[in-house]
Amino acid sequence: MFSSNSQKPSLVAKMTLVLILMFMAVRLIFAKYTGLGMGEAYYFRGAYEIALSYFDQPPLFFWLSNLSMKIFGLTSLGIRIPDVLLFSGTTWILFLISRYFFDEYSGLFTVILFNLSALYVIDGTWYQPDAPLLFFWALSLYFAMKLIFPKQHLNKKSELYLWILLGLSMGMTGLSKYHVVFFIAGIGLFILTKHRHFFTRSGLYLSFVICIICFLPIIIWNYQNQWVSFIFQGSREFSDNFQLHFDWFFRSFVGQALWLLPWIWIPIVYEFIRCFKLGLRTDSRYWFFFCMALFPIVFFTISTLWADYSYHFHWQSVGYMILFVPFGATIARLWGTNKKRLIKSWLIFSGVFLYGIMTLAAIQMQTGFLRAYEPKQPNELINPNLPKKQVIDPTMDGYDYTDLYNYFKQNNL
Repeated sequence: MFSSNSQKPSLVAKMTLVLILMFMAVRLIFAKYTGLGMGEAYYFRGAYEIALSYFDQPPLFFWLSNLSMKIFGLTSLGIRIPDVLLFSGTTWILFLISRYFFDEYSGLFTVILFNLSALYVIDGTWYQPDAPLLFFWALSLYFAMKLIFPKQHLNKKSELYLWILLGLSMGMTGLSKYHVVFFIAGIGLFILTKHRHFFTRSGLYLSFVICIICFLPIIIWNYQNQWVSFIFQGSREFSDNFQLHFDWFFRSFVGQALWLLPWIWIPIVYEFIRCFKLGLRTDSRYWFFFCMALFPIVFFTISTLWADYSYHFHWQSVGYMILFVPFGATIARLWGTNKKRLIKSWLIFSGVFLYGIMTLAAIQMQTGFLRAYEPKQPNELINPNLPKKQVIDPTMDGYDYTDLYNYFKQNNL
């Protein structure tokens, strides 16, 4: 688990692990005390009934939550625990990747920054297919990194072992979401441009075969159901009425910035451009980061010109994720300069803002206390018995219909 030059976890690694556990504890609290949102309620039925695959999504996160509910019960926490645990695992893998490419302080800042981005904290708390996707994508990156950038000579047995693990992790990525095609494209682009000799390695093709074998439940289910899932996902990209919508394109940029938080999104985009420049010139590490970020970010952004993704601004998340590694290295480098105080204030503000908003929303879901501070409507002041104008509560998605649940339970429905 740790680098070969250290038999015991270092102080920085221990600090990072403690930090990950602290973030996990906070997310467990949010997972327990907030009700299922609209998307979660939509996905809940899949978790309740196991199948080889499903209409809208691959099956892995349904399978995991089904098992979790059998262990922890039919509760918000019970269905969300796999997401919380997997996100913690993803964060640790990012630390290992960052330490491998740079150093442990870079890994520490990668973990901090990753847990200060709204998109990833939400994906790692609430019931979505992105949690297993991020975990197995990061795990696939880790095994690919070990193969492409070995720090010591790999014998045939060790190399074969890594190729098998890469195939399995890519297969699990495919069982999480169809985004696995972008991982394969990214690896293919990197090898094609930097390490063509890998195309002669039999292990590369073995890993793809293993990936396809893992993907078989989805293929079988779609074959049994007239390929409905593939047709549905494809219909989001292509329609008979092709037309450019620059407002959708602009909305995508704004949405991505808001989900990542603008003060994190802007530096991440800068790192994306920087990885292209450095990677193209001399440093193959940065080219690796660029290739693995390229396809999901560009594809799901450019295609909004003609495809209405509505508010699915998280589909680029796997692309942005790897960019937190060079981002963490940049912050670690700046930490030792006169910009330390500014960076420290920026990190504190980010943490207070994100977790403050989440705490406020969770308390509102539990108590509805903000309704007491709603401005009184004129008709209410004149006659309190008149119907009050409805006020939009953005936390309404997180309210559970407990009365309905209790009714079903009491009547054995």
